[in-house]
Amino acid sequence: MRKNVKRLLCGLLAAALLIPAAAAAPASGQKAKLSDIQGHWAERQIEQAVTEGWVDGYPDGSFHPDDTITQAEFTKLLLAAFQLTPDSDTVAWMKSIAAYPHDKGGYMDIEPYTPTLSDMKGHWLTKQGWLDAAIYSGILVPADHTGGKYGPDLPVRRYTMALQAIRAMGFVGAAETVSTADLAFSDNAEIQDWVKGYVKLATQHGVMNGYPDGSFGPKRTATRAEAVVTVARALDYNRGDGEIQASMELYRYFAYPHGSESAEPFVTNRVRMLAADGRIYVNARDLFAEIGVDGGWRWFPTRQVLYVSGGNTSYKFQMGNDYWVGRSQQDFAYAEPTPRDNELLGIVRFYNGNPMLPLHDFNRPVHSPEGFLWSNFQGEWDAATRTLSFSICDPTPNGS
Repeated sequence: MRKNVKRLLCGLLAAALLIPAAAAAPASGQKAKLSDIQGHWAERQIEQAVTEGWVDGYPDGSFHPDDTITQAEFTKLLLAAFQLTPDSDTVAWMKSIAAYPHDKGGYMDIEPYTPTLSDMKGHWLTKQGWLDAAIYSGILVPADHTGGKYGPDLPVRRYTMALQAIRAMGFVGAAETVSTADLAFSDNAEIQDWVKGYVKLATQHGVMNGYPDGSFGPKRTATRAEAVVTVARALDYNRGDGEIQASMELYRYFAYPHGSESAEPFVTNRVRMLAADGRIYVNARDLFAEIGVDGGWRWFPTRQVLYVSGGNTSYKFQMGNDYWVGRSQQDFAYAEPTPRDNELLGIVRFYNGNPMLPLHDFNRPVHSPEGFLWSNFQGEWDAATRTLSFSICDPTPNGS
């Protein structure tokens, strides 16, 4: 590990990777034996899903791949695949910090998040805890549903699958801003405007496809096989190249007065990491908690935004955006900056419900021509020592 590092304007964080990235292995288990999927076009994905445990066959050993699937069943299927189960620590954490933001004259006003759906009382999805998991992860947003009714036992529509799958993948920020002008499906007029960004990303990333006649079929119902394949494709993206076992040496500096330093660095192995898209991602929750910037957490499920404040600084990240918003506590303005103002090395990923920040891109220089602070969230990889150096700073001095 490097010692006495003083060359950076802001703090230094070094991560010594203990093992190389490896592809995530499926959960152990015997190959699924189902009586009615042999030769089916989705046989491979169904077998994998059953083996991994995020979908079940029927007690008689059948799967009924061509039967329709309800909205509630699809939601549970998706949540189970992405490990957002009712008893998961991630869901409990999201629920404990869930809030609803309002922009009032340029300043952020946070209110408690109290979602309701009028037709879910007593439903198995509610009683088993899956509804809370869906709502507090932001995969299901009650405001999307007319009259506050989800229709859990209705057959799931293809536009709903696209919407929920893209939210599970963490592309909300991208879906809100992507241009849909070139959405060239023959039934484009049947796709609601607010859903088009999700449909575009679902097809762009190969999670769903259009039909040979050029249509997307947003209101067509889906079969159990189609649902499994959609979730399996989304899950492939989510897993990236696999988790990285690593330890990290953490530093925190202040930008002013110039050159002031943090406390002595410390080593931790409690920060989860992921390799994906030629980058190294770290779990934002773990990172900020270890650094000590954990004075206040807020999670806005309706837009999948993570907000964290501590000391004199606040940080805001939206899943699927490739930039971050930073504010000093003396300037609590909510207005967004220009996207390039605080650029990240890639989008914020949503790995099994965990916001993941890209800290190193193997194909991109760390420093910009303008200087080191081109981004406050980028790191330098030392292949010889397998060390990742990363800067993070509080833009105002402690106590100012």
